[in-house]
Parts: sequence; structure tokens; C-alpha cells
Amino acid sequence: MYFICPLLLIGINFLLFDKIILSLKCFPNQFIQAHYIQLFSELKVWNKGLGLLVNYGLPKLEIKRYIFKEKEPIFQENYEYLSDYITTN
Repeated sequence: MYFICPLLLIGINFLLFDKIILSLKCFPNQFIQAHYIQLFSELKVWNKGLGLLVNYGLPKLEIKRYIFKEKEPIFQENYEYLSDYITTN
């Protein structure tokens, strides 16, 4: 599956039950920061709440589970002070 954004193409490995993003890796080492960033980006773009990061390149299968919840913005926009300057016909 691919989701086309204006500036990038994001592909996910698997989408399970329309809720879980499964990201498969085959690396001989532990996960690196880029793997986590990729998973969180996919969770945000696809608006999914659960991601599984799986590395099958080690002697023992490594699985990390991450729950993603979009944070509320810390700012609020209020343009009421401009209402005196706006005219409508």
C-alpha cells in the first residue's frame, strides 16, 4: 500500500485489520532511530494507533509495539481582535 503526499511517497509493509501497521526489518543489529521515526511517521500519515516493528535479521525475533496518539495542539488560534477590521458586504 502506498500513500502519496505532495513531497514524498510513503509505503507500509502491512496494514492489519485496518488498525495496525506492521513494519518488517531484516537487520543484523538492533533497531536504530531511523526505524522508529519511519514507524511513527507511517502511524501519523495513515492515522493508525498501533504499530509493530519486527526485526527478523537477528538470531531471535525482535518485536517492538508502539501506541500512537496524536497530541492536542498546545496553542489556540483566536482572531476575534481582528473583527473590527473585517468588513463584509
